[in-house]
Amino acid sequence: MVESVRFTTLKRLTLLPENLRETNSTHLMREPIELPDLTGVDPSYRDSFDSISRITTERFADILRNLHRSGYDAVLPTDVRYLYEFIGGHIFGAKNIRCKKDLHRLFDGLKKGIRLCIVFHCEYSTVRGNHVCKKFKSEICPNYEGRFEKIDVFLLTGGYKDFYKKYPELCDGGY
Repeated sequence: MVESVRFTTLKRLTLLPENLRETNSTHLMREPIELPDLTGVDPSYRDSFDSISRITTERFADILRNLHRSGYDAVLPTDVRYLYEFIGGHIFGAKNIRCKKDLHRLFDGLKKGIRLCIVFHCEYSTVRGNHVCKKFKSEICPNYEGRFEKIDVFLLTGGYKDFYKKYPELCDGGY
């Protein structure tokens, strides 16, 4: 996915006062570190800091509109907001997930061998969506390996709030 990544050199800084630093680790204070420059890279990249793949609202809307060209056979928008938030407005086709049992039910009725895209979100996709996405990937997905040709799990950048702001026509209800 990321073919050519340029690196930017930054200096590592420390916030510890000098009297609390170990004397033998002072060389770390100005040691250069390499960070990738992701300009022009597909925004649905995996963030190496928390191992969750993210997808932008634009890319997700494109998949919803053009499923036949997206490389997936099915897309599951997965809303982890409270029920009253979900009833107030949600992305078309979204399933509301409120407990672990609901996570197992995501796969009910799906054919074997399909290419599946699951996109988790909450209001902002920072706390609830992030937490449930991690739990799903670590505890639920491994039980279904081999059942599907491909399962891609994403967290929607900006959550329902940003998605609704840009694509209200792909939502049922409001914000």
